[in-house]
Amino acid sequence: MPGDIPFNINTSTIVLANLIIAVSMFAVSLNLRSADFSHALHNRKAAVLGLLAQFALLPFTGFIFSLYIPMSPSVVLALIMVSCVPGGNLSNVFSFIAKGNLPLSMSLTAIGFLIAPIVTPLNFAFYSSLHPSLNGMAKDIHIDPVQLSVAIVLTLLIPLALGYWAGNRFPRFHQRVSPYIARFALGSIALLVVLVLKDNTQLDLSIIAHYAVQVAALHALVLACAYLFASACKLTVADRRTIAIEAGIQNAPLAVVLVLTFMPTQSGAVAAIAFWGAWQILACAAIALYWKRVSGPTPGQG
Repeated sequence: MPGDIPFNINTSTIVLANLIIAVSMFAVSLNLRSADFSHALHNRKAAVLGLLAQFALLPFTGFIFSLYIPMSPSVVLALIMVSCVPGGNLSNVFSFIAKGNLPLSMSLTAIGFLIAPIVTPLNFAFYSSLHPSLNGMAKDIHIDPVQLSVAIVLTLLIPLALGYWAGNRFPRFHQRVSPYIARFALGSIALLVVLVLKDNTQLDLSIIAHYAVQVAALHALVLACAYLFASACKLTVADRRTIAIEAGIQNAPLAVVLVLTFMPTQSGAVAAIAFWGAWQILACAAIALYWKRVSGPTPGQG
């Protein structure tokens, strides 16, 4: 097995990363409306199953995968962290392209943001404490769940609330900036990757390729498990697609920020999360375009 990924991270990068994720969350939250939350009340079964896929099935899958596939401790840490953070807003875009259930996608994203300050720290503490590869890193990864929750509130929940308020209070402002929000979100991810890679040009490409394959394999497994889970629960085709995409698009920038803020000595985990962030966009874009192409006239039926 290749060695660990040596990463150099400085304090200014951590501060900038926190600022970028907060501004990005404010921007994407401009699109939120009260209907995004109320839709879950009218489609409770799909909403509950979607949240279970996101916050129960996904972390469990990542944990089991990291148990049986040889990898370095920092990559294990990265996969557990990225499996525990809430979904990313790009899932809404891909659900629309895939002819999924867009209101369900937006509901799951919005509710996921709200419950993340509680569920993400609990999931991460639980699975990281169980993994044998992380036993020797206990001191480095031991963090206060309350502090982690506060960090998520500051970088996720408060910007979300402000964006929701601004988008509803100033509709003209929202109309002017809405065409650029998706591109801004993608640009934020790219900027984060540049920040964490700019001082790490010495990385061994063979090591990077090895871990990129592991990330791609786990992502494919996550998509398949989420889709099969929704199918077994007899949801519509549109709902199955949406739930699979919601599980397949994680808030990778938030995962990067949490690792940089609370576990700076494990900065090699940032590389694996960066791989995940880039790969999930490519993979979900491809599968969304495929589903759009093969869809019949009534993709929500079945």
